[in-house]
Amino acid sequence: MKLTKGPYILIGLLLGLVFGFIGDNFYLYVSAGILVGALLELYVAYEQRKKNKKS
Repeated sequence: MKLTKGPYILIGLLLGLVFGFIGDNFYLYVSAGILVGALLELYVAYEQRKKNKKS
């Protein structure tokens, strides 16, 4: 799976909001969604940096 730079934090926030309204612990789901989005952003930036250093 090839990830490109994108608004992963916003996507995580939206998913967290959706699951927060469905589930019982709203803040847990929102926080987890933002954290997952931030980790995806970090991973994509790291992979792109690694690729740019090789070439």
